[in-house]
Amino acid sequence: MCRETWFRTTLDVPCGVKVPTQKVNVCNAARSALGDGGKQAITKVGAMCHCLPKALEMYGKKVWRSVAEGKEISAAVSSVIGDSMQLQKCMVDNGFHVQDNKALLVTKGDLSPAGGWTVFQAAEIDLISYSELTAAVAPCAAGDSGCEPTRVDNFFTKYLAKSRDLMSNGLVATFKGWIDTFTDIETKVRNVGDAAAHFVGLLNGVSNRIDSIQEKKGLREDKTTTPFLDNVSKAISAVQKFQDVRNATMTIAETAPKLVNLTRNAVKVAQAPPNMSQLFEMAAKGDLRNIEDILKTIKAATELPDLVRNLQKAISPTVGFVSFYSGDDGRDAMSSVDAVLADNTAARNSTSNTRAAVAEIQDLLREDVQAPFRNVMDSIRKLEGALDAFPVKEGKFAIESGVASYQRWSTVSMDLPCVRQARMPYNVAGFKGSFGYPEFFPCPYGPETLPWPNHHIPYIKFRAQ
Repeated sequence: MCRETWFRTTLDVPCGVKVPTQKVNVCNAARSALGDGGKQAITKVGAMCHCLPKALEMYGKKVWRSVAEGKEISAAVSSVIGDSMQLQKCMVDNGFHVQDNKALLVTKGDLSPAGGWTVFQAAEIDLISYSELTAAVAPCAAGDSGCEPTRVDNFFTKYLAKSRDLMSNGLVATFKGWIDTFTDIETKVRNVGDAAAHFVGLLNGVSNRIDSIQEKKGLREDKTTTPFLDNVSKAISAVQKFQDVRNATMTIAETAPKLVNLTRNAVKVAQAPPNMSQLFEMAAKGDLRNIEDILKTIKAATELPDLVRNLQKAISPTVGFVSFYSGDDGRDAMSSVDAVLADNTAARNSTSNTRAAVAEIQDLLREDVQAPFRNVMDSIRKLEGALDAFPVKEGKFAIESGVASYQRWSTVSMDLPCVRQARMPYNVAGFKGSFGYPEFFPCPYGPETLPWPNHHIPYIKFRAQ
């Protein structure tokens, strides 16, 4: 507000000469000199004269930098946080808006999904919540009588509830997607076990039946079938190495349910209310010394790394199983069986008994070895495909947590009313002279950047590489 004010000017003129003058309101003159910006200048002058100097003075103090970067939660910074809030309000109320670079956090910074990151943001810590956090925690860390468990309880109940609202749905949806993958792995393991049980059940009687056919048909005496019978023996030996697949699947059968249980527990953690006694103990022990320490109070941030390690450990036997049984031995065994079935010894041999015996052995291998063994190998390959979808592969899964901070500032730039002495000539009744008067003119101020304390956003993020 500008009060009506006038400058008095005394003119030294001869007697009887009267110089007409005009009474001009100083406020109106200042507004007029500034044109369209005149009203704005009068509105903002309070902030320029009172708030801005105080803010610039505070900005130069070392403790302000600790507040700006959230590096300290203590009684020492409490007053600076309060002063920052008041001065910021003063500047905003007087037309100086607060700007920030928050958008850069999402496009290029720690909260960016670029590179395949999935980001979960906790509640933002602005100046108000920073002030409340400091007021609640600082007295407890210092062992002051002002330490109030109720105040600690109130702050974290509100803050962590808001953080759960922001993070819970995304985390739960992610975990449920993992559970679907683990359930698929469980199904594939069971399919391998079923196929292996069928294969082993048939394989156990194959050798005796082949011996019986040879005995009845006299194949051992027919030397033309010796290469064929040797290949049959090699094929049987090759597939017999896989008789223990069934037992191996029984060993890894508990893996997937364990993965599911671990992840379901993580879902409960993500949705669970905070343990206030633990939080108060952390405050009293001085474990919450800066904004980044707020991550210690967010269960998802503290528990998720352990979950990932436990999942990787639990899946390891299944990965080893697939690696062992999907290798060259399986392919070589299948090739051996296929070669026996493609042998045309029966067609070349002129003895009807020999041709019939060879064909009978081939039919036996086709039905009781080739088909069930291929089913086992196909089931293992499908399990391998399911493992490819395992979300937290060791060495290919990254998880990070931290606090992303963004800068805030006000830009002070405007035309101020400045005054200079001007002269006005006059000529009255042949008497000439001039008199001085104050003349207003616009003089630019700024741009001056006035920084405000950063705001902070705790986060968790992970990606599969």
